[in-house]
Amino acid sequence: MRRTVAGLTLSAITVAALSGCVFVRPNMTSPTTVPTSGSLQVCDGVDFTVTGIGFYTLQGDCGVVTVTGDEITIKAENAEAIVVKGDRVTIEMGSLGRLDLQGNDNEVNADDIGGVNIAGDRNTVDAGTSTAVTIQGNDNVVDAKVTGEVVQSGERNLVGSR
Repeated sequence: MRRTVAGLTLSAITVAALSGCVFVRPNMTSPTTVPTSGSLQVCDGVDFTVTGIGFYTLQGDCGVVTVTGDEITIKAENAEAIVVKGDRVTIEMGSLGRLDLQGNDNEVNADDIGGVNIAGDRNTVDAGTSTAVTIQGNDNVVDAKVTGEVVQSGERNLVGSR
């Protein structure tokens, strides 16, 4: 009987210890998905990373869309934020919480953008409104009604509604 109790106790301790090892804390952030060019992706709050040359369609309300690469075209409905780290990226979309452009010769058309941050040259942003604009670079154009602060460093940048 003593062996059985000792065996059960050892088994209970082992199960408790292993349970602690396999406990998975739920991810409190949205997962990141990498779509394939030419495909339609439904966002549902998911973050996306786009890395290859091609055309991408994102439907619904996206989380953060990160674009790392050149010559990429994205059509999206809405996004929390878009971060572009590349050149010659074209984006067409509805509402956007924040836009971060880190590169050259990018073009973004959106209904409204919360805030615009540009670090690069010859980027064009066309939006109905934007709450704030920060530019570090040259020859950038932000065509939008800006309701907040505009900060520029560089030359030949144009900000405001045309």
